[in-house]
Amino acid sequence: AGGLVTATDLVVSALNGVTLTTKVDTVAGRVSGSGAGITIDEADDILVGTSVTKNLSANNGPVKVTAGGVMTVNRVDAGPTGSVALTAGSNLLQAVVSDSAEVVAGSANLVSKGGRIDLDTNVKTLSGSAASSTIDIDNVGTLPLTLQNVTAGNSVRINAASVMNVTSVTSTANNVTLTTVNPVGSVTPLSIFIDTLSATKGVATVTATGD
Repeated sequence: AGGLVTATDLVVSALNGVTLTTKVDTVAGRVSGSGAGITIDEADDILVGTSVTKNLSANNGPVKVTAGGVMTVNRVDAGPTGSVALTAGSNLLQAVVSDSAEVVAGSANLVSKGGRIDLDTNVKTLSGSAASSTIDIDNVGTLPLTLQNVTAGNSVRINAASVMNVTSVTSTANNVTLTTVNPVGSVTPLSIFIDTLSATKGVATVTATGD
């Protein structure tokens, strides 16, 4: 049976995976085994990654962090084929406002149960939910981005530096804004392909650079 890890700062280091229930202020470290995962279940607020260089990372495995309160993120990196799942009881936010990605993975699922989401990502597949507030994402990766299932009670704003494929994006009470923006020096058309886009009580704005 698992116990409770209580500390100010937690640094993990393992080969074959880590699963911990915590009451800490920060978590960082690495699981080095290929495909091995990290699972952190935090009681309240947490900072993921104590800096951009001291991040929480896996070697193409799953990284799952759940917090009962606010989650702020310096950097979590699961590798290009790994997955990241972040769930916050309140806001899910970037620790430092910058143009660098706080979430790096093949796929990410971001959930704020009682607040807003504001993060920069570098992923190929993104899902997100903020039932009572907003979702604000800048995906800085240049590989095509698929918005698998993104839902917010308030507005949704997603920018991508790549082609965007929209499977399902919904704002139940406000606007949806989707934009593709060329990286500096690039003039490649960045199209947006849409299956389902819903903003029944607001305005849907779709802007594809170069099209």
